Amino acid sequence: MPSKAELRQLMRQRQRSYTQDAAELAGVQLLEQMLPLLQSVKNVAIYYAINGEISLNSLMKYCLSNEIKLYAPVALRSSRLMRFEEVTSVEFRDVFYPQDYELVTEIKWYNLDLVILPVLAVDAAGYRLGQGGGYYDATFEQRTIKPLLCGVGYHWQLYQQLKHDSWDLKLDYFASEQELMKVM
Repeated sequence: MPSKAELRQLMRQRQRSYTQDAAELAGVQLLEQMLPLLQSVKNVAIYYAINGEISLNSLMKYCLSNEIKLYAPVALRSSRLMRFEEVTSVEFRDVFYPQDYELVTEIKWYNLDLVILPVLAVDAAGYRLGQGGGYYDATFEQRTIKPLLCGVGYHWQLYQQLKHDSWDLKLDYFASEQELMKVM
């Protein structure tokens, strides 16, 4: 089994091969898979896809037109803890902000119903391989039941088993363009 660093490199390379059109099409299919989760939520944290990640644009448009509030992560490079600010469009936003940035409309992470996280890889037990910064791990380390955590990626990013550490965040769901899977 490759190390986390080796697997990150391999997965990033494969993910970057996706065109924007392919990522958007997969995003339309992803929305169809995620509809059951979206039926009972009011506050959803999203991320903005980059480098071939599956697009959330269709999902975001669906939420905005169905009175589901969206929140994007805001992170400072000096801290691993993310905060969440309401967004009202699919227009791209970077996750990193200047040290003195003040959020306009903030929601505390524990008031979110669902958090959609990017994955480079995920396994059947719900362990996620992210970019390696530890921002989601640090932000949600005190989580007990709420919010639900749903990793999002392409179906090929699902592995039977990944190496994981004690601090790695465990997901509740994994959604791809092919399925919505509740993890064990």
